[in-house]
Amino acid sequence: MFGDGGEVSLTMKYMNRFGCIGAACEENCCMDGWRIDVDRAHYDKLMAMAQFSAKPIARKFNATFIIVPKKNKKEPERYIIKQFEGGGCSLFDDGWCELHATFGYETLPHVCAFYPRKLKYVGETVELSATGSCPEVTRQIILHEDGVDLEPIDFSRVHRKVLQDGLDPRDTRPFFRTFIEVRGFVMELLREESLAWDERQFLMLWFSKRTTEVLSKAVPKADLSPVAREMELLRNPKVRHEITKRYAELQTPAALVLMVVRAIVRPKTKGIVRPKWNELTNGVINSYTRLAEMLPQSEDPAEHDRQAEASLREPQHMTTIEVWAEYRRRRDRIRAIPEVARTIDRCFKNYSIHTWFHRMPTEENDIITYTLRTLTQQSAMKFLLYSQVGLQDAVSELEAAAPEEREAVLAKVLDTVEKATVNVFYQIARHVEHGLLIKWLAEMLRKMEMFSAAGGVYLIHF
Repeated sequence: MFGDGGEVSLTMKYMNRFGCIGAACEENCCMDGWRIDVDRAHYDKLMAMAQFSAKPIARKFNATFIIVPKKNKKEPERYIIKQFEGGGCSLFDDGWCELHATFGYETLPHVCAFYPRKLKYVGETVELSATGSCPEVTRQIILHEDGVDLEPIDFSRVHRKVLQDGLDPRDTRPFFRTFIEVRGFVMELLREESLAWDERQFLMLWFSKRTTEVLSKAVPKADLSPVAREMELLRNPKVRHEITKRYAELQTPAALVLMVVRAIVRPKTKGIVRPKWNELTNGVINSYTRLAEMLPQSEDPAEHDRQAEASLREPQHMTTIEVWAEYRRRRDRIRAIPEVARTIDRCFKNYSIHTWFHRMPTEENDIITYTLRTLTQQSAMKFLLYSQVGLQDAVSELEAAAPEEREAVLAKVLDTVEKATVNVFYQIARHVEHGLLIKWLAEMLRKMEMFSAAGGVYLIHF
């Protein structure tokens, strides 16, 4: 049994600090159009309790579920909670869960009780992490320098222990056998404070490119010495220095910015309304001259994709170059303030380390695909973060401050930056988990012949 003291456990500090903040949260996980599957045990318990409840309550809960018949003898019957029009759990009422309020925490299905946590076995170790699609999780990850430090799990804070994922120890493919060591090495590399943040990302990309022929699901057996050799070389500061000199030689093409924006605005699941996402993305896009008119206007994802693919065959539009230049101006203006640049780099560093711990690289076909996927996600994060007019206004206020006011104004700017970063990171995480943003963008990059090591450098430079 998890938490009885008999197993090795591992988590990060953010996880032992995390707790749901309820009504104080800026979002609600019950109202985002997420499908809620209910396990059979909790469905049966709820139906039994509803039978002995007042008639209005019994009618309410009897009408709550969509029952999906089993397709064959092996697949069980499934139970899904109905949603409101626009997306949202039908048991959510005026800020509260009717199921929780009526029958208590123990009747909540696993998906509701355990979100945003993930508990998995990795080798002989039980690991606990959480998804950044929860704003409070993202805050705990990125706003504390030690947020991604490793430590044992405080099981007293885990009220329901549901194993959700894991690494099968019987899988002897090199990608799986070396997972723990490789993940530890990359996390060590990302923590290396003697290197600039973009240099650490480049070395992560370099390592992934050099080892992907071994670290791939398609490889059943291989000599692991090349992987060990690459790790040994990259631990040498002189070797790292020689490699990172190559990083600055590639410059990001302007066309990438338009692909990132098209991925951000791609139509979502029909009928799902996300006001905060729309507010964030529309505010950013409308702040660029003529950017909105360059984007596909159709609400049909297929038509959006057709127009986006057609643009790959067109000559580069002057407005694309202008948008790229304006984005870089905003980004560089924000990063010109050393304290702000350090804060943003810490946020990206912590989030990247968390990603390697939370989402196993073996979920992808090979290590280079996993690395490029994380860099692709970060390009969308960077565009939405650096483009925000509010951050530009905060920089203007700092530039205009008298010398004696600078410290106080800088504190306000850093607070604005942290809040904006949390907002962008958790919203992108929601969009990635419950949409096609990264998958779609990765496919477009492949068609542009940029989903590669060279394309990875473009994404780091973005």
